[in-house]
Amino acid sequence: MSDSTENYSNDQNIGLVARWSRLFIKNSKITSLIVIAILLGGLFSVLTINREGFTEVNIPITIINTQIPGATSSDVEKKVTLEIEEAVSGIDKVESVESVSSNSFSSVVVEFDFNVDLDKKVQEVKSAISSAELPEQAESPKVNQIAAGSTSMLINVIGDYKPAKLKELAEETEKHVRDIDGVSEINIHGGSARDVKIIVDLDKLNKKGILFSDIKEAIAAKNISMPGGTLNSEGQELGIEVSHELNDIDEIKDIIVGQEGGQSNLQSLGGAAALAQAAKPKSVKLGDVAKIEKGQEDEELIQRSGYVQGGKSISDGSVTIEVRKKSTADTTVLSDKLRDLLVELDEKDTIADDVRFEVVFDGADMVNRELEDLGQSGWQGLLVILLTLMIFISWRASLLISFVIPLVLLSVLLVFKLIGFTLNIITVFALILTFGIVVDNAIVVVESIQHHLNLGRKRFEASIAALSEVGTALFTATLTTIIVFVPMIFIGGVMGEFIKYIPYTVITAIASSFFIAVTIIPLVAGRFVRASASAKVKGDRVLKEHEIKHWKIIDTYGNFMKKVLSKNSWMLIIIFVAVVLLGFSLSIPITGKIKSSTFPPQDSEYITASIDFPRGTPFAKRDKITRDVEEHIKATDGFMNYSFFNPNSLMMGGRNQSLYIGLGDPRNRIITSFDVADNLREKFKDVEGADIRIKQQSAGPPESDFPILFQINGDNLKDLKSAAKEAGDYLKELDDVRLVNDGVEGETEPQIKVELDKKKMKDENVVPVVAAAVVRNIFAMESVAKIRPEDTGETINLNLLTEKKFRDSNKDLEKTKVPKADGSTIELKKIAKITEVNELASINKYDGKRYIKVQAELKEGTEAASVEKKINNFLSADKLEDLGLEKDAVSYRGEVMANSEALDKIFIMLLLAMIFVYIILVAQFNSFFQPLIIVMAVPLALVGVFPALLITGNVMSFLANVGVVALVGIVVNDAIVFIDYANRLYRRDNDFVQALITAGQVRFKPILSTSITTIGGVLPLALVSDFWGPIGMAIIGGLAFSTIGTLVVIPAAYTFLHNASGSISKALGR
Repeated sequence: MSDSTENYSNDQNIGLVARWSRLFIKNSKITSLIVIAILLGGLFSVLTINREGFTEVNIPITIINTQIPGATSSDVEKKVTLEIEEAVSGIDKVESVESVSSNSFSSVVVEFDFNVDLDKKVQEVKSAISSAELPEQAESPKVNQIAAGSTSMLINVIGDYKPAKLKELAEETEKHVRDIDGVSEINIHGGSARDVKIIVDLDKLNKKGILFSDIKEAIAAKNISMPGGTLNSEGQELGIEVSHELNDIDEIKDIIVGQEGGQSNLQSLGGAAALAQAAKPKSVKLGDVAKIEKGQEDEELIQRSGYVQGGKSISDGSVTIEVRKKSTADTTVLSDKLRDLLVELDEKDTIADDVRFEVVFDGADMVNRELEDLGQSGWQGLLVILLTLMIFISWRASLLISFVIPLVLLSVLLVFKLIGFTLNIITVFALILTFGIVVDNAIVVVESIQHHLNLGRKRFEASIAALSEVGTALFTATLTTIIVFVPMIFIGGVMGEFIKYIPYTVITAIASSFFIAVTIIPLVAGRFVRASASAKVKGDRVLKEHEIKHWKIIDTYGNFMKKVLSKNSWMLIIIFVAVVLLGFSLSIPITGKIKSSTFPPQDSEYITASIDFPRGTPFAKRDKITRDVEEHIKATDGFMNYSFFNPNSLMMGGRNQSLYIGLGDPRNRIITSFDVADNLREKFKDVEGADIRIKQQSAGPPESDFPILFQINGDNLKDLKSAAKEAGDYLKELDDVRLVNDGVEGETEPQIKVELDKKKMKDENVVPVVAAAVVRNIFAMESVAKIRPEDTGETINLNLLTEKKFRDSNKDLEKTKVPKADGSTIELKKIAKITEVNELASINKYDGKRYIKVQAELKEGTEAASVEKKINNFLSADKLEDLGLEKDAVSYRGEVMANSEALDKIFIMLLLAMIFVYIILVAQFNSFFQPLIIVMAVPLALVGVFPALLITGNVMSFLANVGVVALVGIVVNDAIVFIDYANRLYRRDNDFVQALITAGQVRFKPILSTSITTIGGVLPLALVSDFWGPIGMAIIGGLAFSTIGTLVVIPAAYTFLHNASGSISKALGR
């Protein structure tokens, strides 16, 4: 029966999709209301939806930091770290526990399964460590959690003040910032708290007969707050609190610490003198034995910022205010409010008249830039799509199809507004990615309606006929595209959280496009689209006259396919060429011709640097080195500002000074951040006394600072040091390596070990804990109380320490007088062995096992995978056994491991996508064989992916792999509609080859137009963006070749296998 004579008025002759469309054609007012609802709801969402940069990722990690002043790394490990590790190990869903024990400081990092309620887990951690038995001198552990991507602004408070004063000014500024709606958290980095130092003179202390413990107890007694029980008053039970707080610095020196002529002093006087002294006791005030000094806790801090003003580079002291936003806040709106506040504070001299506020980082700048760039690329893509449609089909149909894009866009934003999603960089990109895809459904529908109008059908009859013809195939194609993106939702981990908006956006957009294509388009097309001018009569003849007259290439294509499909030899040649091209394409990544990087660096608003000082570097030298670094930065083109960060690492036994270098909007400068980084690397070679590393910023989740990072695990520290040293020496010999940190060299520092002799202690009647307390009192500063002056309300630490002259050399330690049980004293060296040793400054452990971390920075253009392969070969199982370690003692945690984990996830997604697509196709075609023919479009797409990446100089990034997965759903769509239409023709005319040729000719325009519109949608973005380029080029290359493959290779393979199947059936006599 002719296609033109089929009756579509009967429900039996039309499918479910066509019935749906007919419902909304007949109820045109309902359809109009749907359009109005989408327009109004979408516009409301555009105006009110929150905007942010890259999506905020909550990392399921808690960090437990504990200070124990004066303790060595080994003591910290035994007394603090182990206790905390044991306490948290029993918490449910703990993924790993990693710890660092260094001098005076313990840090334990607990990582949980990704889907836990982190707030709940933080409370469980706090509860667990509250029962840990920590030393009395250890401060209370502080539990923190990590949130990546929520920092909205970094503000430097700059002025010619000391760190303590700058911090005070920053705290004053903080009070104003906190009042702004949308601010979640404020952190102040740098500065130092004011303190009061009680500097004890040991000579006076001994002369007065006062013990160190007497001073501590006296201060504690003057600064109390304790419950006093309850009182029943007039039938009401009242709680009693007894308190006495120190709130005046001057009253500290008047605290009575004891009576002159304490026990030890009386015994030394002896006889009558002692009795006389005891008869006339005299109170000893703290001021009699100690000096009280106001100051700040640590003067040795590098806290400076530089900026350009009037063409000159200026440097001054600074403290940084970090402002984090609420998850519901709009980044750009919050930025405007903060900047307005800073202008107001500056104009009114609210904080101080000589203080400058410098915004060194503003998340809104990146948001606005990325959204503008994405928006511009989106408009360019839309223009390409519109021009393509006008070339391939009539201008009326082009306008109608283009109308689908804003409708889909508004639909997606409406859905996102309703479910609480934000408009971020990922969602905008995903929308642009779908621009060319969402018109596919409309193109197929409108082109089919046009075809039936040309056959002479009336307007709405043509719409019903079109949907009856392509509706089921369209639904299947839409479902396959959606199902491909579903596994991306369940990737999990940091990576999954980072890209989750891509599948959500694409799925919503594709579903919306299908709804619009089968609900709204049939009604509008019936009224707006007209039959072509060349369609003069009904029947197939019109199809030939119309198509061939305007598209000679279709006739050429038909003749070519007739020749190919007529001989098995031609079909084998086509299949062989496709296989060879596939092999060549796959060889490109296998042979390493394409670089791999999970998230490659991009030209950004800033770069960072890390200055690693050798342990024990005095402050004067650190300060000089950082000033040399500053001079190099000032002499480098492109910098706008810089700031030193992370001074606390120096106070906690670390040796790292971080540096932020602001460069401004990449669009407003000729020099790139890569150029600035290269220039600085060259200049920093002249800086001696520190290792300086520069890091380019990537747009992905947090990554390791070192591309090569592995840890050597074991229990024997000596063996670990030996293996790490050998691995480090080997890395230093490689030409591709720029910098090596073997975890041993420069990681040790001298320590003094005091080993109390048990026999001598017993003979001299000395209690071990007393001896240890005396040493600690003299050689360690201890915070004994906090006071709050009434004039400021500021909390100030009272720090107790001895004068420097009593703790200036090893001899001072050896001559330290330790009390005996009878009240006399004995020198420490007579009861202990005192030796100087070199120990690791920090002890690292992972899941209870010690390790040493080896790290390396590579030269530009070096593949991390190739270097790691060399290391793996060097640290073979036999080599590790020779070094006294287990065969699996080495574990890799650098860039290669991140790439490997990402590839594993991509492979799983690709596998699931192929399985889901095949299942859907089996259900659609009721065949196991035909879906295999359709899925051939996927390997055909791979033929174009890798050459496209190679030619354009893009890397094989995580997003490029996501593009490969996306292609599975995109490229099968044309094959589905092609094979479905060919099956219809074959069932009608019973001519298999002619059915494929005719299907190719009829579907030639829609296949070509849908491919070009998809390519055109992402092309502008792929050409201008380093970050989005890989996924864009992967889709463009894959789709370009799969289009040719769908029209040529798939029919050839289908016919060859069909003929082979027929031959086999004949041979078997069937």
